[in-house]
Amino acid sequence: MRDATAGLATANESKGNIPEALKYYKQHSHFKDSLFNIKKSEQLSEIQTRFTLDLKEKEIALKDNKIALLQREQKLNDSRQLLLLLSILLLLIFGLLIYGKLQSRNRKSKLLLSQKESLNKAREELMQAELKSKSNELTNFALHLGEKNKFLHELKNELKSLRNTNDNERETRIKELLINVQQNLQIQKDLDEFQKTINQSNQGFVKKLKQHFPDLTKNEERLCAMLRLNLSSKEIAALNNTSIRAVEMGRYRLRKKLKLKQEQSIIDYLQEI
Repeated sequence: MRDATAGLATANESKGNIPEALKYYKQHSHFKDSLFNIKKSEQLSEIQTRFTLDLKEKEIALKDNKIALLQREQKLNDSRQLLLLLSILLLLIFGLLIYGKLQSRNRKSKLLLSQKESLNKAREELMQAELKSKSNELTNFALHLGEKNKFLHELKNELKSLRNTNDNERETRIKELLINVQQNLQIQKDLDEFQKTINQSNQGFVKKLKQHFPDLTKNEERLCAMLRLNLSSKEIAALNNTSIRAVEMGRYRLRKKLKLKQEQSIIDYLQEI
């Protein structure tokens, strides 16, 4: 129609039919513009379609990139979480190893401490037993010496009573007394040995006693040692060949020097030193 109207416009123009030629020329222009617009519209549509496709492709590519980036971030987070879990696990294992080592060390320390305590307790019990044994020996020794002193006093009285007997009876009695005296001649040696034993078994006690009470006399120190053996005033009097009253006075003066209260036991106090 475009080409036909163009031919008719040219033919009418050559014939001099200008109005008719103008008519066909207008139709030609109309068809030409319509075709141009259609083509232009199609081109624009094509361009728009391509643009839309490109835009969608870019959007898809962008989404793919986002997905890839998210996947990478997810992998990185997974790696971080795995690394964190491994770190926590290693720290836990390390902590358990240290805890086990400390527990083992504590058990060993407790075992050594228990063994030391048992050993110290056994030593203390042994020392107490030895001290008790020595105290018993000294006490028995003291009683033995007391018996000897008692015998000497009886001998003295017996000798005095011989003055009033006849010769035959006196001779018989003297023989008996000689036999008894022979058995008890070692009294002074026994006394010296007893004092030596007391000094040996109470060296630490006497040393502490001198540190606390340096003004005590030798006799008072000896009295302290005998009292520490829990000897009675009667037994101490027999050992020292003195009266019970003298021993009681010595104890009274000793209590004053030791500054003991009335309710305090001098024996318990001396045994605690």
